[in-house]
Amino acid sequence: MPVNEDQPRSRVEVDEGGTVVASAEVDLPEGSPAARAALHVEPGHRAPGTSSRLVDAVLETKEVREAGKLVAAVPKGDGEAIEHAHERMPSATMRSAGSTVIIEAQLEETPLEGTQLQGTQLEDTPPHN
Repeated sequence: MPVNEDQPRSRVEVDEGGTVVASAEVDLPEGSPAARAALHVEPGHRAPGTSSRLVDAVLETKEVREAGKLVAAVPKGDGEAIEHAHERMPSATMRSAGSTVIIEAQLEETPLEGTQLQGTQLEDTPPHN
């Protein structure tokens, strides 16, 4: 995902036992109606729910909440993330693009209430001046 160093962005990470096992970069390009996210899960065994936690964390970022619309790139092999994205955003459209699935959605829900994203870190990355 090309990044303009002057635009605000967030990085979310899912941590298991002190090791980052999944992450996403999220931004809201100036003038764009949609936030963009690129999700990545480290190879190897990971606990069930890891990708779902990453999707939830992306949906809770300031950029996604402000935009109300999301375009996300998810690895095609991450069925858990794709399924959870569809559960959270039932009206989303999904299409294959090489080894990636592009998910586009107008968000209809408010943030998860009463849910703690345990083991998930959210980091706002300030614009570079």
